[in-house]
Amino acid sequence: MHSANISDIHFRNSCKKRCATAVSTSEPAKRQKTSNITPPSQNEMKNFFRKISESKENPAILKIIMPYATDFTPVLNNPRLPAPLTELYNPDMLESNYLD
Repeated sequence: MHSANISDIHFRNSCKKRCATAVSTSEPAKRQKTSNITPPSQNEMKNFFRKISESKENPAILKIIMPYATDFTPVLNNPRLPAPLTELYNPDMLESNYLD
């Protein structure tokens, strides 16, 4: 394996050299047939999002789709979660004794 001093390496032209050697040594690319793909209709999009929302997993794309985004918003009054610290503040406790 050949190694070169770092001062002898031209980093600016490395991509050009690599691309030039790759193009010159490879066979010419065959042109692929392209087909016109029409974008999905609103009804197709609704059906697609409905089907993925019914799956066991929660796809991340549904976080930004409005009818399904409510499933991802946190519920503050959930009994499994503790009360937020802002609800624990009691101004009457400012006047109380330390031991109270």
